[in-house]
Amino acid sequence: GGGGARPGGRAAASGERPEIDPEIVKEMSVEHLLFTSPVFGGVPWETSGLGGTPWETSGFGAGSSYGRTHGANRIPVTLAAEPPYRSRKPAHRRPVIAVLDTGIGPHPWFGLADRSGPPAPGSGLAVAPGIQAAILQAEIDSGTTVATQLLTDHWDAPTTGQPLIGDIDTDTGHGLFIAGIIRQACPEADTLAIRVVHSDGVAYEGDVLLALHLLADRVRNAQANNRPQDLVDIVSISMGYYVEDPADVAFTGQFGSVIAELLGLGVLVVAAAGNDATTRRFYPAAFADQPLGPGCGPQVISVGALNPDVATSKALFSNEGPWVRCWATGAGVVSTYPTDVRGTAAADHQVPDLGRNSFDPDDYSAGFAVWDGTSFAAPLAAAEIGKALLAHAGDLATVDRETVVKRAWSALGSL
Repeated sequence: GGGGARPGGRAAASGERPEIDPEIVKEMSVEHLLFTSPVFGGVPWETSGLGGTPWETSGFGAGSSYGRTHGANRIPVTLAAEPPYRSRKPAHRRPVIAVLDTGIGPHPWFGLADRSGPPAPGSGLAVAPGIQAAILQAEIDSGTTVATQLLTDHWDAPTTGQPLIGDIDTDTGHGLFIAGIIRQACPEADTLAIRVVHSDGVAYEGDVLLALHLLADRVRNAQANNRPQDLVDIVSISMGYYVEDPADVAFTGQFGSVIAELLGLGVLVVAAAGNDATTRRFYPAAFADQPLGPGCGPQVISVGALNPDVATSKALFSNEGPWVRCWATGAGVVSTYPTDVRGTAAADHQVPDLGRNSFDPDDYSAGFAVWDGTSFAAPLAAAEIGKALLAHAGDLATVDRETVVKRAWSALGSL
C-alpha cells in the first residue's frame, strides 16, 4: 500500500493531463495499508532457548532491552489482582472509547468465558454488529473470497497466520490488550471494540475509513435524536502509515476529512505515533499539528511512548517530532490477553513424570501479557481523557453537538 508514482491520475490532478477532470481525480488516492507495528520485544530477558525468527524486524532486536528471541513482542505473565472496580449502577453516562483494532477474545475481566456470544451489557466491553457487518460486506464486494482474509466479526481470529507452524500471529490479542489498558486506567469507561485490523497487524484503509464514517453517522444520529446510549466520546487508533510523498499530503487518503467530521462532532481522536524511532510523519497521528477545518473540536491527539520509569524517559522505539503532542507509558505494559490462545512453542525443559516444565512462551491461559508499543500508549491517553470527562466535563447524559464539543475542550483543559 502506498506508492509514490505520479503518472496517470496523479498527473491529471496537477494539470498535466488536461483531458482528465482534475476535480474527479482529487477524490482519488491509493489505498494504504495501515500497520500497528508493535515489532519490539516485550521484556529484557530470554524466555526460551528456541531462538527467534530468521529475520530482523527492526533495529531493536534480541540484543536490545526491548528484544526477545522467540516469536512476537509479548510474553505471557500472571497478574495477581482483582479486576478494577466498576460501579454497577453509575449515576452518570459512562464515557465510551471506540477502539479500532484486532477485535476481542475471551477474558474473565469482561465476563467472556469463550467465543459463543458477544460481551454482556455492563461488562465494560461492547461490539458494533452493524458496523462489523458493513465492513464484511464491503470486503466481499471488493472481491475478497478467501475466508481467512475476511473480517467476519468482532472476534480476533485466526490466532495464527502460519497454520503449518502454529506460531501465534504477531498481533493476536492486540485489541483485547488495549481494552484491558482502558479497564485499568478508567474502569468506569466502556470500550466499543470494532475489528478493522487483521491478526498480522495489517488493516486496509477502506475498512478503517468505513468504520470511522459509520462511527460519525452513529454520533451524529445520537446527537440529533437525543440518544446518549449511542454516543461515542473518544476514538483510539493504534495504527497508521507513512505518507508516500511528504510534499503532497493531499494524497494520504481520506483520513483528514472523516477525522475532521468526528472532531467537528466533539469526538476526541487519539492516535499512536508509531514505533520506528523516526521523526517521519505517521498518519493519522501526524494530523495533530494540522488544522483539519474550521469549527472542529480539539485536533487529533498524537501519542508517543514512555518507559515505565520514574524519570518518564521516552521509549527508544517511539517516533517523535513536533507533530507528537502527548506522551504516555507504552513499554513494559501489562494487560489482558485472550485466555484461549496457545501456540506450538513448547517449554524447552520438561520432566513429565514430575509435572515440571520450564516457561512456556506462548501459553496465554493465565490471561495476561506484557507488551511494548505506542499502540498501548494511545489507549492509556484515551483512558486518561475518559477520566477527565467524568471528573470535569459535567453531565455526560446531555449529547447535543454544542455541549459535546464544549465537553471535549473542558476535559482536555483539565489535563
